[in-house]
Amino acid sequence: MKEPKFKVGDVLQPVIAEDDLTKLHVIEIRTQTCAACIEQISYICRVHAKHFKSSAASIVRDLFAFNEMEVKLWEKCENGK
Repeated sequence: MKEPKFKVGDVLQPVIAEDDLTKLHVIEIRTQTCAACIEQISYICRVHAKHFKSSAASIVRDLFAFNEMEVKLWEKCENGK
């Protein structure tokens, strides 16, 4: 069985994000194996997003699933965006 990169409670961000305004809080980890014996890991997350750095975060009530290749650990953006 493949080990997940992240654990429940981790804070992630989308790989394509160029700023640090979106955070994904991992609520659940799901693993699935298809008929071709390919194992996939997905993270069920609650999304926290800001419009601007100084604004309060909006919390989305729905949960979203992200594949392991779509997310990375959250890190503060240092380039001033």
